[in-house]
Amino acid sequence: MFGRKGLNPAPKRVSTMEELAEAQGHIASLDHAHVAGEMFFELCYKQLAQGGDAVGIEDFIGLLASAGGVACIATSLIEWEFVRMGPFEGDPILEQQIGGKTYFCGDLPTRYLYESQFSLLNIALPYAMKHGAAIEHDFLHEPVAHAMKTVGTPQFGVPRLPAANRLNAKPLELARTAWPQADHLFDTVQLALQFRPAALGFAIGKAFDTAGTVIDPLVMATIAVECAVPMSMSDPHQFWGDRQRLKANAA
Repeated sequence: MFGRKGLNPAPKRVSTMEELAEAQGHIASLDHAHVAGEMFFELCYKQLAQGGDAVGIEDFIGLLASAGGVACIATSLIEWEFVRMGPFEGDPILEQQIGGKTYFCGDLPTRYLYESQFSLLNIALPYAMKHGAAIEHDFLHEPVAHAMKTVGTPQFGVPRLPAANRLNAKPLELARTAWPQADHLFDTVQLALQFRPAALGFAIGKAFDTAGTVIDPLVMATIAVECAVPMSMSDPHQFWGDRQRLKANAA
């Protein structure tokens, strides 16, 4: 008689981020995100300090926050592939094409950026508050509105900071350096995709702790927001070529 012995079972259908993490063997926990975030902090700090010069805290926070913003939209687009297959409410992802570039907004990137308990800024900003930053409830509303209003213009993604605290590079340039490295490190330590914005929130928080007595904590928080918000609206595909080169070189 013919039987089915030796036939491979049909692969289990993956329909949520949690199931994806399980299928990939990734770890979906806040504790692991905390560890991974601190690892990325140390990696970036060592790279910036290699020349023996002092690490500029404004640029360092900008580097981490820019990568964090990209992590929010990159994770959102992966989750959207699951969400779009079933019924959903609201606007999970909205896409806009301007001048040949793609920009995003919607419920998913907002959740990973600041709305959920484990979002990038919901984890990072309390560290600044711990050092005395008086962050009001609507601290994020104006930067989000400004970023949306300036999409497709030269003002998009240009941090509005005091002259003494301006960055040496724009968030887009910082993200091009940092996000591929963050994503590669998080792959290596098997951190689940939906916890990667949180990991970068912890990395930003450690930067706040490190510079807590050096710079006004409200300025630190402002740098993080001014970099993360526009990067969470930017197309992550523009960085994926850098990520693939990084993976190839690390193999």
